[in-house]
Amino acid sequence: MNFEESNQFVEQMEKNNKNKKTILTVLIICAILVVVLLGIMGYVRKKDAAQLKMYVDDKEVKISSSLLLQSEDGTQYMNVRELAELLGYSYQKGEYKNYTEDARSCYLRTAYEIVSMSANSNTVTKYILNENARTSTEEEISKDLILVDEETGKASINIVVDSENETEEIFAIDQSIQYINNELYVPFTELAKIFSVQLNVSQANRIRIASIPNLVPTIIKLAENAGYSEVSNIYENLMAIADDMLIVGDGAQYGVISLKDGKEIISLKYDKIVYRQNTEEFFVTAEESVGIVDARRKHDY
Repeated sequence: MNFEESNQFVEQMEKNNKNKKTILTVLIICAILVVVLLGIMGYVRKKDAAQLKMYVDDKEVKISSSLLLQSEDGTQYMNVRELAELLGYSYQKGEYKNYTEDARSCYLRTAYEIVSMSANSNTVTKYILNENARTSTEEEISKDLILVDEETGKASINIVVDSENETEEIFAIDQSIQYINNELYVPFTELAKIFSVQLNVSQANRIRIASIPNLVPTIIKLAENAGYSEVSNIYENLMAIADDMLIVGDGAQYGVISLKDGKEIISLKYDKIVYRQNTEEFFVTAEESVGIVDARRKHDY
């Protein structure tokens, strides 16, 4: 090897070493950036997890300063007017059927029910509206919870009311309704029953509220997985969702299962079941006999 070739070899080696150093430097920088990025992501996730968030029907909603309050004894309350708006209830001042402009009482209305309440009261009154009541010939009304239009293929939720008369139900709540800063507030723990929704707070700093129509696909799937072909489309029965129960059937007879684990609460043997939310009892019919089943004590009487 002559002198010129030796110089070229040395230059090539130096060039290769320089390239290796450059690549190594780039790799080190990339590794540092990855570590920094992972650290930032971890910090953001931790900060996000520590922040209270609320979801209504799977959509995140802004928690205003007036939406959620906490009393000195630690009891949490939620603004009735604001939550009613989020859930699609109309809000009116004054008690139902006692038409005043008293801001210390109100009633909320949907297509299926009216909920009336007053400040400092430990009771709430619900009126199940008969606008969607079954007719006297039930066979003419589909019992399918979801109907699909044969022409358009569009699916719709088919909910009916059992009673042909406006049913009034008064039920007690553990903590009274409060009037704070000219607004009515309900105890957070009573939200599910008052608004007929499913409340999920199993995840830290996350409040998830789901209305009955939004839950329809989920409860149908749960019933199918538990081996049932039908979910009762009676509105009074769907209100049992707030108490983690679901009325299911096989096309002929009905029973009740738990929404938590799908286990049987009331066996599948009744011709008809109608839930009464205020007493947490089921009115059952079998072979023209009528009875009451108390789901809390699993006792027939």
